[in-house]
Amino acid sequence: GSGGDGGGGGGEAEVTRRVGLIDSLGLGPSLASAELTARGAPQGTWHALRLLLGSVEEVSGDLARLRGAVSLETEARCWAALRSYCKAARAAMGGARKADLAEARSTACPPRRALALQLRAEKKRLLSELEAALVAVESRSRKAGKPLSTVAMP
Repeated sequence: GSGGDGGGGGGEAEVTRRVGLIDSLGLGPSLASAELTARGAPQGTWHALRLLLGSVEEVSGDLARLRGAVSLETEARCWAALRSYCKAARAAMGGARKADLAEARSTACPPRRALALQLRAEKKRLLSELEAALVAVESRSRKAGKPLSTVAMP
């Protein structure tokens, strides 16, 4: 055939099945409230993303295998999903990071607002760095022809 199912496949029933698998493995919080860093996401988040975005074959076999990378195609879908999240989260925060920092340093800025702006700027920096790390690992992986580090932390 020509190229399989493009990853997810199977429609609404398949999505429902996969979300059920994530819940049954206790990985729901790993998607809903993952603690991201500039270096990556927790292992449980990667596991849940692979369950959502893996090929039908990958998600029909031994699910424990999905704790680690199983294919370059699935990892690339996971990296793209996390990159999209980073972009959307930064956009939702509004404004440029440098503008936040400039306002925070202004003498006219109240102390609580300055702290809030500094925190927001730090979150934007973290998301930008994570996005860059995901681009880099995908590039290295494609050159190697196999998935390299999934930028996961313990």
